[in-house]
Amino acid sequence: WESAFSGSETCPPDWSMGQLEQHISADIAFAVRQYYYATGDRDMLEEVGYPLVSKVAEFYVSRVTQDTVDPSKYHIEGVVPPDEYEDKGVKDSIYTNWVAKAALLFAVEVSKAVGVTPNAKWAEIAEGLVIVYDAAKKTHPEFDGYKWGTNIKQADVVLLPYPFQMPMSKESKLHDLEVYAQVTDSDGPAMTWGMHAVGYITAGKG
Repeated sequence: WESAFSGSETCPPDWSMGQLEQHISADIAFAVRQYYYATGDRDMLEEVGYPLVSKVAEFYVSRVTQDTVDPSKYHIEGVVPPDEYEDKGVKDSIYTNWVAKAALLFAVEVSKAVGVTPNAKWAEIAEGLVIVYDAAKKTHPEFDGYKWGTNIKQADVVLLPYPFQMPMSKESKLHDLEVYAQVTDSDGPAMTWGMHAVGYITAGKG
């Protein structure tokens, strides 16, 4: 979760985030995707991009569990989301699952671009990852089992439309912003409110 020049984990060993905040791998794959889409840098894609994103994809293949009722569905359990108050680990963090899905699909795209046959599991798992949603509230829970009204540390769900381009209705986007603004720690990271501002602007409320 925190890497030094050596590539070794430097997060203090008694902080669970070092082992459980596993969305960071997909975040890095997303950065590679954004760079490639902006520059079209094929050399980077072949020399750095494919080795990196393919290993990220294989990591998520190793982390999912298949649903015992519906085998087409996959879960990721025991992770810390961006909301680090959930430091014991949760099931199906919507942020983690969405960025993992994006990383898996980008790995498929990159493989084809460099002439390598992608692992069929990447697309299968990407399509089957559970993305939690409360249809009655038209709002996205932070994870499976999130109790509405529970305080959170920082922007989490509200990051999904931007920068992570998760499709959702304007109504759901606004509900997410309103619900999580009420429970986000006012002393948390300052970037939270910048992301809320972007969210309102992209929802046409800026």
